[in-house]
Amino acid sequence: IGIIGCGNRGRTIAGECVKNGHRLAAVCDVATFRFDALKPALDKLGYAGKPDAYDDYRKLLDHKGLDAVIIATPDHHHRDLLLAAVAAGKRPAEREVRAD
Repeated sequence: IGIIGCGNRGRTIAGECVKNGHRLAAVCDVATFRFDALKPALDKLGYAGKPDAYDDYRKLLDHKGLDAVIIATPDHHHRDLLLAAVAAGKRPAEREVRAD
């Protein structure tokens, strides 16, 4: 999994991914100091992996080992990042929608 945005929301999502057995392959944030806050959060969960860190989301999207990308940036960035992710060949996961 790759995560774009490593602020509070991104760190929380990264933790949930790790708790559920997913491998965090890459992270991205324009504010690189946020990587320093992410590492202790992952260490606290016992995560031994070291995700590749990028300051440009386009470099993250070029990462060959990603099955999924999670966008955890402020809302006004979501549209452009989603379009870039789809253009890079990352597709949203299909899920069953139930009308209960």
